Amino acid sequence: SLKWSSIHQIPTVFHQTLALTGPQSPRWHQTALWVGWIGNIVLVIAVIVLGIWGGSGCKLCPTDWHLRGDKCYWVGRGSKTWSESCADCSARGSQLLVFRDRKELESLQDLTGGTSHFWVGLSLHSPEKAWTWLNGSRLDQTQFPVSGPAEGNSCGALAGKQLNSDTCSSAFQWICQRDAVPLQTGYGGHLRARLHIPHVTHGETNTQTQRPGLHYTFKPNLAELN
Repeated sequence: SLKWSSIHQIPTVFHQTLALTGPQSPRWHQTALWVGWIGNIVLVIAVIVLGIWGGSGCKLCPTDWHLRGDKCYWVGRGSKTWSESCADCSARGSQLLVFRDRKELESLQDLTGGTSHFWVGLSLHSPEKAWTWLNGSRLDQTQFPVSGPAEGNSCGALAGKQLNSDTCSSAFQWICQRDAVPLQTGYGGHLRARLHIPHVTHGETNTQTQRPGLHYTFKPNLAELN
């Protein structure tokens, strides 16, 4: 897979190359640096091309997000209530984690550390109703049993591989989830990725700007994702 952050480093590497190929540098040194720079360009192009035409395709996640399969995951910093966690994910163009099967859950263990509690997109608003994901589907408790009392206004938290029932006003870390963005070829052969990623200030949940449906094109300039 290809990260936006690695593509975004290309201009920096280019300027560093120019700085090292001035008139003071030996001719062989200049030649070696330019060969290395051209090799980097060829490598990036090869990765992009192979990602597009190589079956599953190359998928992108925003900076600081983690790619797992066809999804991107972001681990919240600090602690929030369940409602605050939902709002934070929404501001990032995503939702609280809704996992489909045990394989997906296993793939997230390196992100959670396996011990702390993390809010997920699961809630129970009255004891008579079943546990329900944010997308409206019911939790399969034969596959994912929930530990703890199932009282009114309870929300689901993930601790390792176990789902726990906690009071929604408790403060935990949280995990946001969104679809990864596949690279596509647009008109004229340009590579494009259609993204909707609101800009969120570091450490804040307020959305500064909404930029729906933007096309980020790799030619001639590289777009920066924050």
